[in-house]
Amino acid sequence: MENNTNTTPENELNFKQVFSDEPVKPSERPVLPIQLPPVEDDAETLAFDKPTVLDERFATRKAAQPRRAVQSSPRPAQTPAKRRAAACSSGRLYSGETKSDAARRIFRECCVLILFVLLVSGGFWLKGVVVDFLSDDTYATLSKSSTYSDAVRCRDVPLESTALPDGYAAAQAVCTQLGQPITDSALFAKTDEEIIFASEVADCIKSTLPNHDVQMMDGLSNRDLLIRIHESLLADKPVIVLLAEPDAGSVRLQYAVVTGMCAEKDSVTVVNPNSGKIQYTMEEFIDATRFQTDQKMPFLAKLGLTFGSLSRNTAIFVE
Repeated sequence: MENNTNTTPENELNFKQVFSDEPVKPSERPVLPIQLPPVEDDAETLAFDKPTVLDERFATRKAAQPRRAVQSSPRPAQTPAKRRAAACSSGRLYSGETKSDAARRIFRECCVLILFVLLVSGGFWLKGVVVDFLSDDTYATLSKSSTYSDAVRCRDVPLESTALPDGYAAAQAVCTQLGQPITDSALFAKTDEEIIFASEVADCIKSTLPNHDVQMMDGLSNRDLLIRIHESLLADKPVIVLLAEPDAGSVRLQYAVVTGMCAEKDSVTVVNPNSGKIQYTMEEFIDATRFQTDQKMPFLAKLGLTFGSLSRNTAIFVE
């Protein structure tokens, strides 16, 4: 049977699109098939094996990571006795050092300590030398001075025999002379063999005489010491001084009370708790307050003078 459907040849449609000026309706536009390039039979096909690729990536990433130190199992704690035994068996001390290293370290530490002590002692000694040189001035002009050449004297100091050390006995005499004896509670517990510092004697007087001005001065020059003693005696106030007195071939530091002085007659009157009243020349008195003697000084006194706990030309004034 003959087909009467009018069909337009494909070449005619293409010709009509290309060479005709007539517009073509969208419905009449031909749909060209998409032609892909032919696939060659011998082309290589990519094979993707997923487990193998993942294993290779994991291995690469693991190799790039830093290795962690393998933590060994903790050793059981050793007792000190076992550690000492292990150190001794290895030829080392308990500190881990060899005997020669420990000896060298101890030697270095001892040298540093000795050097430090020498430097500190040398500094104090040099300071004492400078102070002594500056304070050892002349006082010869006092005998010709119209102000300080006259004789001065305070009232008799009631120095009684007592079991107190000489420093407290001198303080007791001064306080009694000023009308207020020292009570036992104001005294420090010390014996005759111990050194009583001037600051302790001054504190004892201050607690007993709160209405008086008590001054402890040390390192005074020779002239200043004699001038201040003269002024204090002129006001009827005795002065306590620290003297170096001979004692069985050596020197004993003890406190005494100055009760009179006359520069014109070259005399200083001192009441000593152990020896009673003593008359000094001014030169002898200055030698005693400066501890200038040919006899042997006690070791503790030398040590106190070196480190400044004791000082030459020390006096306690009550105003």
